[in-house]
Amino acid sequence: MKFLFDLLPVVLFFVAFKLADIYVATAVAIATSVLQVAWLKLRRQRVPGMLWASLGIIVVFGGATLLLQDKTFIMWKPTVLYALFGVILAAGKLAFGRDLLAYVMKGVTLPPRVWTRLTWAWVAFFAFMAFANWYVAFHYSEQTWVLYKVWGGIGLFFVFAIAQGAGLGRTLQGAVHAGALPRRRGARTPGAPAPGERPPHARLRCHRRGTPQCEGLGAQRLGQGRPRRVVGQVHLDVALQG
Repeated sequence: MKFLFDLLPVVLFFVAFKLADIYVATAVAIATSVLQVAWLKLRRQRVPGMLWASLGIIVVFGGATLLLQDKTFIMWKPTVLYALFGVILAAGKLAFGRDLLAYVMKGVTLPPRVWTRLTWAWVAFFAFMAFANWYVAFHYSEQTWVLYKVWGGIGLFFVFAIAQGAGLGRTLQGAVHAGALPRRRGARTPGAPAPGERPPHARLRCHRRGTPQCEGLGAQRLGQGRPRRVVGQVHLDVALQG
């Protein structure tokens, strides 16, 4: 539901463009963005910083487009927005040593080095998106730019998010195995024996019959494994089910 709420200005911009022109679409996008913030305020919900930034930029660049009847301003808007987000993330890391993504992705626990990699990945992605919007906006037709802005931009975000999720999953699994992250309660390393069990196929050897060690091991119940005697020596092969 939140995903659709965030996409509402973009979708309505596309619909208004198809029904009218880019100036009506710009006015609809401004009005929708203002209504989004007002709705959250009326419900006493927190307005995300990214939504405030998007609202400010759409009001400035969209307002200039309507006042001057120049579509160039609204075409620059995505590039400026992406560049702003990238600069904020980079400045947070370089100037303050903070990974601001950690504040956006609350509830996610990651090692510092992973946060750093994520931060620079998003900086690079925002730089790419800023350049791509500029290139399409000023090298192709207005209709092509609108199609790219709505569907191309969303598609690229999806691809990036899926790739990031896959990479993050592998990184988290490796961090857990290396001990950099706490293991989930009750979870154990694949192939490792459960608490109180002996390792699978563990071989215990008694060199002399009648010793306390052999008698104790012979009498002890070790899962489903049974001691097996071999001529000359007693070998205890215990195969425990993991």
